[in-house]
Amino acid sequence: LEEAIALDPEYPILYSALAFTHLLDLLLPSSESPEISFAQASKNIKKALALDNEDFTAHFALSQLYMLRKEHDKAIAASERAIAVNPNAADAYDHIGFVLILSGKADEGIKLIEKAIRLNPITPAHYPNHLAMAYHFLGRYEDAIEVLKKLAERYPNNMFVHIWLTAAYSASGREEEARRQAEELLRLDPSLSLDRFA
Repeated sequence: LEEAIALDPEYPILYSALAFTHLLDLLLPSSESPEISFAQASKNIKKALALDNEDFTAHFALSQLYMLRKEHDKAIAASERAIAVNPNAADAYDHIGFVLILSGKADEGIKLIEKAIRLNPITPAHYPNHLAMAYHFLGRYEDAIEVLKKLAERYPNNMFVHIWLTAAYSASGREEEARRQAEELLRLDPSLSLDRFA
């Protein structure tokens, strides 16, 4: 991306994409310095928006940045701006839904995640995973389990699916199934611990 920017420094999506690489470093987490990753993501988002204030990707990246800073209202506003630029942006609807879940408004989040799934029927794993999280937070454990079991068939090595499936089984009193999921998690990542995950 830096080589592409050197070739065309006026192309805004390159800066948005570079911002996302720094955001992924924070999300995974693989950043050696979260402070530097935040600063680099912010700098590149500002540059993309300065070049084109209608750049959907930059507004979406800004929403992710605010979410990571736990500035949920700003994250929602940035995703709403992304949707205004691109009304069919399934990722933005899912993201607002996820931020609403984090804000304690899981019931509102469900509606937006369901809209994201309608807009993008070839859904990436995080849409139904977010939907299952919302069900979990609302105490709808069986609904969460139903979504997560289907997701586990599609993505058998997705750690987040197994983490939430373990939690849903445990919360619903299905301890044996929860133990099996916990064993699957340890098979996928023997170093996994609750402290590390938190």
